[in-house]
Amino acid sequence: GIGSQRFSIAHTSRNLNPLRNEVADINYANFELRPKGLLVHVTKGLERYVWALPYYKLILFYTSNFSIHGEGEFIRFKQNNNYNESLGFLRKVMFYKNMFLSQN
Repeated sequence: GIGSQRFSIAHTSRNLNPLRNEVADINYANFELRPKGLLVHVTKGLERYVWALPYYKLILFYTSNFSIHGEGEFIRFKQNNNYNESLGFLRKVMFYKNMFLSQN
């Protein structure tokens, strides 16, 4: 798959809170494009979790923070330097999503 740089997590929905570090460490996630969806990799200490989101369930929001939603859950990301450098990747996510949805 095609991967992104890491994004800083600002907030998560209640069911995804266990993925966040309980100490003051910064939480990071990165994305991987797959043919039928997006994989969100979240690192918590030495453990790594993956949230698989099919394109038909994926929703992206651009407000004061960038966020992804799917299956009733969400992760909100901080808009820092990594975010600004990864705008091209986010455009690619939308392109792949639109291609997938137009084929079905």
